[in-house]
Amino acid sequence: MDVYVLSAHGSVNFGVKYTVPANCSVVFYTKFGVPLSNSEALKIQTAVARGLPSPVRAVALYNGGAQMPGTITVTGDNHIFYSGVVEAPDATVIKVLYAGTDYTLDSILQELLARSPGGVTVHYLACLGAEEYARWVAENGPAESAELEPA
Repeated sequence: MDVYVLSAHGSVNFGVKYTVPANCSVVFYTKFGVPLSNSEALKIQTAVARGLPSPVRAVALYNGGAQMPGTITVTGDNHIFYSGVVEAPDATVIKVLYAGTDYTLDSILQELLARSPGGVTVHYLACLGAEEYARWVAENGPAESAELEPA
């Protein structure tokens, strides 16, 4: 499996579940509703993009066929940090995510699978919709489905 790092701003639609495609694994370092700091993301990306283990413990791993509690949309920043997809172990930028443009996690995973048909592991470095999660809880109450599965 080829390894990639996705670094961007993220938001979650909790109204629609998402099934991870076959031959894909997505690694998360924060739970839904919890922001990931830029400094933590930088530590993770620096290590993983160079083929080293992450210095930060993952909180969840979704493998192909697993259902996630919501669909994820990411967008670029390009003001505080550059957003995109980096391939390990040589830290090659293979996709730039532009500010003001929305990309679905599914479209990115499909693009990576086309590039790496043997399978991909994607380290997801973005917030998982703290504001969206707060609205969801206010409207629906806490839901177990809004929590990530343990890694």
